[in-house]
Amino acid sequence: MDKEESARLKDQDIKKKDKKEKKEKKKKKKDKNDSSDDSSDSEEENAKELEKKRRKEEQEKKEKEEKQLKTVYNDRFEIQPNRLIGKGSFGEIYVALDLQTRLYCALKLVKYYRIILT
Repeated sequence: MDKEESARLKDQDIKKKDKKEKKEKKKKKKDKNDSSDDSSDSEEENAKELEKKRRKEEQEKKEKEEKQLKTVYNDRFEIQPNRLIGKGSFGEIYVALDLQTRLYCALKLVKYYRIILT
C-alpha cells in the first residue's frame, strides 16, 4: 500500500468521525431542549459515552493502520515497518515475528546486493 492511499484512507476516516460528532452534537442539543430535568447528570453521562466511543474509534483506527503496515517475507517473517531497530549502509533491521515458531526475532532487509559472476 502506498503513502497516497494510506493518506486518503486517513482523510476518509477523519471525515466520517467529524460527521458522527456533528450528529451526536445535534442529538445532544435536541435532547437538551426536550428534557430540562437532570440535565447535568445526563450531560456527564453523554460526555463519558462520547469519550468512550472516541477512544474505541481511535484504538480501532490504530489497529487498522498496523494491520495495513504488516508485511510478510518468505511466507515466514512478519515485520512492522514502524518497529525499526537500526539501519546502516546495507539495509535496515526490524523486529519481526517468525510465523512458524511464533517467536520474535530481528530481520535485516538488505537494500541491494550484487551478484558478481566470474
